[in-house]
Amino acid sequence: MTLTDGTPTTMTFHDHLQHLVERALASIPATDADDIYAVSFLIDNEDDDPRRPTLTIGYNTRTQARRSIQNTSDQAEARWNYGRPQSAA
Repeated sequence: MTLTDGTPTTMTFHDHLQHLVERALASIPATDADDIYAVSFLIDNEDDDPRRPTLTIGYNTRTQARRSIQNTSDQAEARWNYGRPQSAA
């Protein structure tokens, strides 16, 4: 038996998280990989239910920071608002 994401049910929680992170990071387009300067991990509970944890992996690129600076109050805000989230739940 496997989980919906293909993870075997006998996998430890630590190994499951590692599997999700590796899969999410591997899905980053090669065109973005060299431009990334920050990766973020957001752990939340779906519908505020602690039995349904969700891990969202996001990242920001230098290119995205330059594009978003016109919509932010300053350069620091543009740099630390991450770009494309990669859902890993």
